Amino acid sequence: MSPALIIALPCVLMAMTFFLAITFAYRSPSTRLFFLYPLICSFVIASGYMVWGYHEVYASRSSTAAIGFLFVPVFSAALAVVGFVVSWACFYVVHFVIQRIKRTPVRLASVLLLVLAVVLFTWTGYVGYNKIARHRLLNEAASGGDVDRLETVLADGVSSRDWEVLSKVAKNRNTPKNNLVRIFDYCKPSIAEFNPPEYSILFSLAQNPRTPSDILAALAACRQSSIRYVVAVNPSTPMPALRKLAEDQDNSVRTYAKPRLLARERDGKSEKE
Repeated sequence: MSPALIIALPCVLMAMTFFLAITFAYRSPSTRLFFLYPLICSFVIASGYMVWGYHEVYASRSSTAAIGFLFVPVFSAALAVVGFVVSWACFYVVHFVIQRIKRTPVRLASVLLLVLAVVLFTWTGYVGYNKIARHRLLNEAASGGDVDRLETVLADGVSSRDWEVLSKVAKNRNTPKNNLVRIFDYCKPSIAEFNPPEYSILFSLAQNPRTPSDILAALAACRQSSIRYVVAVNPSTPMPALRKLAEDQDNSVRTYAKPRLLARERDGKSEKE
């Protein structure tokens, strides 16, 4: 399947689905207010997100960015559902207020729908607030430069056993070395396991050039070949650990460690000369 078809097919399916739904809602006067306008809002939100998502994936330089073409339609569909629900709640609350201003008799069904709309507002607001707060926390952990704030984020991550936060703090090049040591000490008991739950944290420590050399040497003995490979790539890996990795049992680790070792040895000789 060609990349153009992968992009075009979800767009066509979404457009056809919204076209049929909007046409049906428009032809039904009794449901027009509470379905037509929310559907239009949902379409605008979902299509806007889809265009933005495809642009971000296309502009990304990551080697795995193409996978995003498969996820963008799924997220767009989920956003379309959320957009419709929130839009419906907005329109119903406005309609209910207008009806009260006109002194239209209150019906039990209207009150129940109002309660449902308020519950939906509360739920989406709660979920949205948590998502925004989580996104902000992960951004601080990944790229924050305030040492005191990183200390707080690290302490919260350790107390809540939040591997994702700890992993991003471990990968952050602004994280002080003493905090990297603290993170490693937290994960150290699991380093001998084949698939430890703290794998993502150890992997991030192996990637960070600011990770102390003794920690990189310890990670070079990790049972996970992917972590040993990243240690071989890290420019801060000490020479003894690099020599050990050059004789690693995993071929991919050896293949990358050997030329790095030879290059480091040549650089060392040239500096002495």
